[in-house]
Amino acid sequence: MKIGICSWSDREEVYSQTWPLLAKYCEKHGYSFNTNSKCFEDDVAGSWMKLKMLQQQDGLDYLVWFDDDIVITNLDQALDIYISKMHTDSSFGVSKCSGTAGQGNRFIFNMGLMITKCGDVSKNWLERIWVDGIQSKWRTKKLWEQDYITQLYKNVAEFTKQIHLFEYGTIQTYVRPYGLPIEYAWKAGDFSAHITGQANNNRAKNRRIQEFLLEYDI
Repeated sequence: MKIGICSWSDREEVYSQTWPLLAKYCEKHGYSFNTNSKCFEDDVAGSWMKLKMLQQQDGLDYLVWFDDDIVITNLDQALDIYISKMHTDSSFGVSKCSGTAGQGNRFIFNMGLMITKCGDVSKNWLERIWVDGIQSKWRTKKLWEQDYITQLYKNVAEFTKQIHLFEYGTIQTYVRPYGLPIEYAWKAGDFSAHITGQANNNRAKNRRIQEFLLEYDI
């Protein structure tokens, strides 16, 4: 099985902390690693770029997206174990949200780490979402690609079956500046830590990632 990892970011102060770990992880497991910092379309929020990055599937069976603020924390754990748990008819694997206050009203899942089965089905959905998104008033809004996909999941049965939901904490766990209840907080051995929050403050997010890496000697 040929697996690749991809990420897009224009926040050098953030990706300079996380991409080296991803590169090390890919080298360890023999995965390809594709990154980009150039926009595919002008005046489109960076969060939409995953939809184009995930279409670059040539020669791969699975392509996995990582947000630039996700720290891979278990380099020994291969992605194959998570892929094997996806439903056979699912094209995308994402993590359920943590269930903390306020999350459930807006989001069902978090797309910071997104496992994609390569092929025409996934590429067609990704392009459809991209085209609809950049034609909408939300094209410049961060996180709105997740809102759009959540609405598809809720309202379009054909798309709902394409999504495999991993239990929270399986493929990613949150780290937040204001802390989390212990049952939702990252712990040693978790596959990845998603440094969420502070979306509009790159300096603060970079500092939090540095603190996390130092605190846990990653």
